[in-house]
Amino acid sequence: MTLPVNNAVPPGRTDSAVMPGNRPAVLLSPLEVQTDILRLPPLPRKQREKAVRRELRSLYPGNAETACVEFFPLPRNRKDPAGRMRPLAVFTAEPETGLRYREKQGPVIPGLAFLLAGGRYAGKDSDLALLLTPEWIEAASFTGGEVADYSAAGRKSSGPPPEFLEGLRPKTETEQQQVTIILKDTDETDDYVQSLKRRFTDHRIIGIGDLRDKINIRKYAVFRRKKTKAPLLTKKAAAFLLALYGIFLFISLELVAAKAENSAALLKQRYDERKARHDESERLLAEIEALENPGPASGQDKAGFPDPYTVIAEINRRVRGAHFHSIIIQGERFSFEAEAPDALGLLRELERSPYFAGIVLHQTAPLSADSELFSISGSIQHE
Repeated sequence: MTLPVNNAVPPGRTDSAVMPGNRPAVLLSPLEVQTDILRLPPLPRKQREKAVRRELRSLYPGNAETACVEFFPLPRNRKDPAGRMRPLAVFTAEPETGLRYREKQGPVIPGLAFLLAGGRYAGKDSDLALLLTPEWIEAASFTGGEVADYSAAGRKSSGPPPEFLEGLRPKTETEQQQVTIILKDTDETDDYVQSLKRRFTDHRIIGIGDLRDKINIRKYAVFRRKKTKAPLLTKKAAAFLLALYGIFLFISLELVAAKAENSAALLKQRYDERKARHDESERLLAEIEALENPGPASGQDKAGFPDPYTVIAEINRRVRGAHFHSIIIQGERFSFEAEAPDALGLLRELERSPYFAGIVLHQTAPLSADSELFSISGSIQHE
């Protein structure tokens, strides 16, 4: 079945506006942001974020602790209401990429949101939904309304990548899959679309513009701008008002003293009081200036040493596949405890780093046939 393709209000490139509903939005690129489907037990939001970052340690190639991480819950399997695991869509990006998306003018919508809407289009479930753009293709398979799997690939040529489509075949020759193909800036004459139509006989083709009213922006928008409350009074304004108050107080006391008292002793007393208040104003101004221009923090005046975040990132890059229990950095020393199949191999990998010296493997304890618990320490070298 082929439906009329509506590309009248499609998402543009990742840096241009799209229109789900009547609100401008931006389509998230899976070539810049990693997308994972995780299944976790029900947890409060704060604990859920910690659990997500813990899972990303073995999935994300960068530093999962410092990366920008966004997630939202996915629909659960309607045929298995008693299931305790909750599916989550997780989007992970380097800090500079996440900041760039947060600076966009409209809400950022991932392609997975359009796949969910297309998979349940016109009240009919699909086994598979695909989103085609000129730059990439995204696919999601469904079981009972729940996302069973998700993948994405770039489009380097006009034809489809064979290795990507290979995983989309039916399990048997007789098994048919209901497939929804969503087009963005693409028409049915595209070689990619023709390949999909030949591979999946039971399909429907729709334009991304047909889904614009079915996307819940409040639920599916990611990398939102952080809302910050404007301070009621800035430090500079407070300092100005404090100085103005001191001057006003000084002049007022001077006039009152000149008119009310002619005695030298009383004048001296008033002068001492005014001077004490003036000194207090100067002290407060000096404290405000110190707050606005703090000096170097303790432990950061050792030129040539990498900062703790660089050290943690280097450990994470060298110790691939390990599950960390703790990382401790004290001055020029570091240590960590972790689980991995080969502690000695990870020790040799750390010795190749230009940041570390004196690497010592302290202890190992077998946890299972293919895992052991160990701790490693060493010193941090000058850059």
